[in-house]
Amino acid sequence: MAEVDTKTRGGDRPDDAPAGRPAARGRHLIIHPILFAAFPIVFLWAHNVDEGLDFGDVVGPLLLFVAVAGGLWALLTRVLRDSRRAGLVVSVLALMFFSFGYVARAAGHVQGSNLTLLLAGWCVLAAVGVLLVLPGGDWVPSVTNGFNIAAAVLVGLNLLTITWAQIHPGVSSVAFLSQGAPSLPPRLVSVPPSNRPDIYYIIFDEYGGTSTMRDFFNYDDQPLMRWLRSKGFDVPAHSATNYPRTELSIASSMNLRYLSFLTDKLGPNSGNIGPINTLLQHSQIGAIMKTLGYDYIHIGPWLQQTHTAANATVNLVNRGESDFSNLLLQQTAIGQVTGDDIRSEAWRTTQWELWTTEHLQKYRGPRFVFTHIICPHGPLVFARDGSLVPNSTVHREGEAAAYTNQHYWVDQQIKKLVTALTHQPDGQQPIIVLQADEGPYPGEPTEWPADPDPNQLEMKFDILNAYYLPGVPPSAVWPNITPVNTFRMILDEYFHAGFPHLPDREYTFADLSHHLYEFRDVTDKVHDAIWGRPPAPRPIPSGADDLGS
Repeated sequence: MAEVDTKTRGGDRPDDAPAGRPAARGRHLIIHPILFAAFPIVFLWAHNVDEGLDFGDVVGPLLLFVAVAGGLWALLTRVLRDSRRAGLVVSVLALMFFSFGYVARAAGHVQGSNLTLLLAGWCVLAAVGVLLVLPGGDWVPSVTNGFNIAAAVLVGLNLLTITWAQIHPGVSSVAFLSQGAPSLPPRLVSVPPSNRPDIYYIIFDEYGGTSTMRDFFNYDDQPLMRWLRSKGFDVPAHSATNYPRTELSIASSMNLRYLSFLTDKLGPNSGNIGPINTLLQHSQIGAIMKTLGYDYIHIGPWLQQTHTAANATVNLVNRGESDFSNLLLQQTAIGQVTGDDIRSEAWRTTQWELWTTEHLQKYRGPRFVFTHIICPHGPLVFARDGSLVPNSTVHREGEAAAYTNQHYWVDQQIKKLVTALTHQPDGQQPIIVLQADEGPYPGEPTEWPADPDPNQLEMKFDILNAYYLPGVPPSAVWPNITPVNTFRMILDEYFHAGFPHLPDREYTFADLSHHLYEFRDVTDKVHDAIWGRPPAPRPIPSGADDLGS
């Protein structure tokens, strides 16, 4: 922000106003260069305010871009000897820099030489804008005022959105959402059990199930399934996710209940994802395990929703870029040109998560470990041997081939991780749950029709679901167990918590933006699409309702 003393001669260049012109009096405020530099960060924050953002993820990029803009403005002011023209140049460059990502996506995610041509054209437009500003003129003061107003309005409106969300959490509050949540019986609260094996809950994002990999990718995952069974895992034959969306699926499994209670609280015509993120941040299973005397160790990916957990004993995160920083970078010219740098960060983070999950010896336990690995979900960065795949190779060979290769690499890492975790004496064997949140692309559907395509149902609902349960009979794991019952079953088998299992059902949502909680039961359609028959009925113990707690 700067003030320009206009007592010099002329309206645009203090040094060379024509002699005889009356001197303008007063001072003009210039704030738009700083505000336009801050606007993309504030805009992205406001539009993701319900995503469980940590302020630390926002303040870093905000300070960086404001500092760069301020430094460039100061430098150009010395060169041009006019802070108004210098400010306009900085604002033009900031707007062009931050908008390139949107232009590239509108053009269809161009790559290679086409991306180079688009960037060259965008640079020419930016240069034209700068060249129009440099000569100055009588229009400079009025344009400066206009830029000030526009920048202030854009930043101000988004700050209002952020502020409102912070002071009116409403239905996203922990107390509100904890109503009706399953809880431990008093006997377990007062005297935690002495036998408490370590528990690993490892989610491989968008890991396609057996039928999906066979039918759509010509990939046989039976070697891994046989290997898991040989190591003592129970691998249910008919595993499906409860919800075909990461946030919904994990929020349901980590809170031991379906999300239909949110429909009762918010109604079906809501797109407010804030309650879902609160459920992820303050999960019921995290609270339960801490009550039982466990350390809740949360190993987070770059994905914002599960990057950390507010109720974890300790959060372990890679020091790479957060989901927010990556998303912000993708809006810029740098992010579009250096896409492989972002991909290499995802490549390193995935390997770091696997290594960290294996090496937790300094946490003496008992440990409840949650690890969410964004793989084989994109970005598709792993070759079969684990080497980094350039983005150009993915585009040349196709996403299906790249996903299959990444899936194969994940299979090998699962073997390595399981071997390490189970290398314990018989009395110290851990509980291990290997699970997917949903099936693979095409995309993450943001809306589901009332009568979904069977192929999409199979692809998104068929998942990995495998249990290593030392000392528990195989009959404890039924053929069509779904993630919502994972911890109900484990808590009952190991701690006699008395949680009845819920009916295993699958649901779509109408649309993410406006009807997130309009859930539709597609259980029969899912089972027919994947296995050609409806799910086998399983008696529901008394005390379990059809959807809830």
